[in-house]
Amino acid sequence: MSNLLETFQSLDTDQKRLVHLELCRNALQVWQEYAAQFEKIDYVEGVVGTYQVVDKSLPKDAFEAVVRGQDEKKIDWRYAEPISAMQDDDLEFPDQIEFAYYAIYNLFNKYILFQNIDDWLICNQALCSENDAEKYEDLLNDAILKSL
Repeated sequence: MSNLLETFQSLDTDQKRLVHLELCRNALQVWQEYAAQFEKIDYVEGVVGTYQVVDKSLPKDAFEAVVRGQDEKKIDWRYAEPISAMQDDDLEFPDQIEFAYYAIYNLFNKYILFQNIDDWLICNQALCSENDAEKYEDLLNDAILKSL
C-alpha cells in the first residue's frame, strides 16, 4: 500500500480529485446500502433534547454537488446538525458507516467549500468504509488507474 500512497501523493490536483470521487462513489454505495435498511434513522440531540431524523439523501446530494461543482441544495447547512451530533456522540453509526459519511462530508468541504482538507484523509476514510480491508489496495489502485 505504501507504493500506492506514494503514487497517489505524486498525482496532480485534478487526478487526486478523480481518485477522491471514485473512492467516495464506493463510500456512497456503502452508506446507501446501510441507510436502506432503515425506514428512518433518528436520534435525540443531547444539548437541547430535540428529536432529529437523519437526512439519508444528504451524502448523495453532497457527492452530486461535488460532481456538478456547486451546492444548489444547501448541503453545508444540512450537514451542521448531524456532524455536530456525531461529534457529541448523540448520533452513532458503525465504524465503516461513519467513515463513509465523513469521507463524503470532507469531499464536499474540500471541493465545494474549499476548506483545507488533507487529500489522504478523504482516501483513508473512503477506503475504511469498505468492510473488507483486503479490498483497500484494489480500490485505491483502480481509482488511481482511472485518474491517469
